[in-house]
Amino acid sequence: MERVNTVDFTPHGYKLEKEYGWTEEKINYAIKLYKEWLVLQVFYEELSFAPSELIDEFWHIHILDTRKYMNDCNIIKGAFIHHYPYFGITEQENETVLESGFELTKKLYMKHFGHADLGFNNDYAASCGCRSGNGSSCR
Repeated sequence: MERVNTVDFTPHGYKLEKEYGWTEEKINYAIKLYKEWLVLQVFYEELSFAPSELIDEFWHIHILDTRKYMNDCNIIKGAFIHHYPYFGITEQENETVLESGFELTKKLYMKHFGHADLGFNNDYAASCGCRSGNGSSCR
């Protein structure tokens, strides 16, 4: 968590507030959850798990600043963290795989952070994730 805490997410919060109308409370909560998500990326790169919609929305804003995202990934993990937007929605996968990945996410949050609350009344998996294998690795 130490490396994740060195990353500045202020510009992302500013964009979410100005362009998407997010409140300060929602931004701070999303940053907290996203930082925890990033910690899991470091320790569980071999697993396939899915973020909540709130975490995924913040992840998308982070990815948009490609240089900063690449630099932040190097700080956090020493490697790029790939986003796999087809998790659970391709012909080879289905919603069951997505839900299984999200259940794993909630279990890992509970184990490491003592909670599995992953959004404001938002207990749904985003149809994306970070998964290993088939060239779509989290590494």
